[in-house]
Amino acid sequence: MGVVTEIILKINPKPITTSTCSASFDTIEDAGKATSEVMRSGILPSALEILDDQCILALNRDAGLSLPEAAAMVFAEADGCTQEETSYQIDKIIGVFKKNNAKNIERAQSAADAERIWTARKSIGGILFRMSYNMLAEDVTVPISKVSEMLKGIKAISKRHGILIATLGHLGDGNLHPNIIFDGTDPEQKRRAEAATGDLFKLAIDLGGTLTGEHGIGLAKAPFMHLEHSEVAMRVMSSLKKLFDPNNILNPGKMALEV
Repeated sequence: MGVVTEIILKINPKPITTSTCSASFDTIEDAGKATSEVMRSGILPSALEILDDQCILALNRDAGLSLPEAAAMVFAEADGCTQEETSYQIDKIIGVFKKNNAKNIERAQSAADAERIWTARKSIGGILFRMSYNMLAEDVTVPISKVSEMLKGIKAISKRHGILIATLGHLGDGNLHPNIIFDGTDPEQKRRAEAATGDLFKLAIDLGGTLTGEHGIGLAKAPFMHLEHSEVAMRVMSSLKKLFDPNNILNPGKMALEV
């Protein structure tokens, strides 16, 4: 806990050029392995995103797109000061994709091409929210080397609980968004969704990851804090909160820190 007294913001110039590509994969494992290899290749893409088969199906059905049938699609972008620089980077990324059995590789030849390629990734959020009454949008994060295992595990959890999970994510930092889609008016579906959520969190922690990469713990993930933090760590955090907030008026109930 702390008080911010001053913030200095450094703004980097907008990159002059970008290069964009997409590729499809027949297995989720190949998509995950390709990601890990890209991040070990010496190239630092400005964007590296994934959509799984459920996202692809939803986009083709509800957004009128014609994406290739695949277990996953990966979208990559490189930026820099010259076209030669970004072309070199995207060529290397495409090489890694090919090495990992990528299909339907498309490289943007213009800004309009790049915008069209990104349409799928930019549209998926709204599409998924319209698929049913309820959606739990999670944001587990794992080491990049474990992305493939996490993606495979999400599929297994979906099958085990008989619940639809559509996964997208930011592969460059291992941040995945498994979206559990269900009808909350059906008690059985709600129970299965909650059970699947718990399994997702446990899997992420078992793989050396964290409960959240972006969304925070808040109230929903508070019951799972013990998965990531030891009893000693929880006591220390609770003691600090009690010291600075003895009346528990600052975000009560958040992060399970009440003693």
